[in-house]
Amino acid sequence: KASKAPWIPVLRTAYFEIHTAEVARPLALDRPNAPFALYVFTEGDGKIGGEAYREGECWIVEGREDGVPLEPARPTKILRAFPPQA
Repeated sequence: KASKAPWIPVLRTAYFEIHTAEVARPLALDRPNAPFALYVFTEGDGKIGGEAYREGECWIVEGREDGVPLEPARPTKILRAFPPQA
């Protein structure tokens, strides 16, 4: 089984939560308990779900998607934002 990203909470408001992670090896993105999550790539490049990503891009992943593969070609920093649980 693929490892999960080491998410670190950064901010929580009534409207969203933000976590960050640094990833250097392939892994599966775990699904937050939310209808969707935004993944902002602040450094690095590689593939997410088989599609190329690069620094500066933002990807939306629906909440029912779990285990989306992330394959960094070089070390990657990510911000993940999603609506908090009620």
